[in-house]
Amino acid sequence: MVTDDENPMLSQWRDSISQGQIRLPVCLSCEQTIYPLRESCPVCLSDNLQWLDTSNLATVLATTTLHHSLEPEFQRRLPLSVTLLELEAGPIVIANGNPALAPGDMVVVEVIEEAAGGFDVPVFRVVSLNR
Repeated sequence: MVTDDENPMLSQWRDSISQGQIRLPVCLSCEQTIYPLRESCPVCLSDNLQWLDTSNLATVLATTTLHHSLEPEFQRRLPLSVTLLELEAGPIVIANGNPALAPGDMVVVEVIEEAAGGFDVPVFRVVSLNR
């Protein structure tokens, strides 16, 4: 596993999560918001990036509920509502959702770190409906 010392981007990402913010790198050359995290822009390949606080608003693109899993870590969480979200800043993420959500709904999201398979992983989670 890569440590924060080996990857400064992970350190900045975890710092923003611990502060309850969604902070993502933005390319200063083409203004692309970058997620998943990369050291250069996937659009223009510039490494001229700056970390900026982003909105915690997102639009629901799709939802589903998982009823079966072969992974013991997920079996205990079943049924698990999963939501595909487009963050207001642009990136599309998979989040823990709510079965009552529908495509087009505006929601408030947060990112937390959760233990999974022996690792702390960032998890996007729908907090509330924003109507």
